[in-house]
Amino acid sequence: MTKPSQVLTRRVPPALIATVGGASAAYLAGVDPAHGGHYPVCPFRVMTGLSCPLCGGLRATHQLLTGHPARAFEFNALYVAVLPFAVYALAAQVLASRGRSLPMIRVTPRVTWALGAVAVVFGVVRNLPGFHAWSALG
Repeated sequence: MTKPSQVLTRRVPPALIATVGGASAAYLAGVDPAHGGHYPVCPFRVMTGLSCPLCGGLRATHQLLTGHPARAFEFNALYVAVLPFAVYALAAQVLASRGRSLPMIRVTPRVTWALGAVAVVFGVVRNLPGFHAWSALG
């Protein structure tokens, strides 16, 4: 049976993941998504006029890459809070494919459901009147 850590790295070599990720990060650091025209728009926002749980993620990433973590938090607090865990999980998968290891984060079905519930609640709350008063997405 194939381990979950092997699925991604069997299909996509780790060097390609690192190259594409690095190039994407460099482009995102250099081209601010707050100035439109360079990135796709959120289809959920286009169709509904509401912010989805990931809206502001590109702008938050740009702010993190350019050294402004507080500003990144204003664009999408949930994304900024979860991003370190996602990066760690990807790094653990890439290292596992090379015979090295990091302690794995165990994600049980209960944790998955809880994270999904948090994302849904965040998606609702961020669209309530008054939320955008302190958010950069307003």
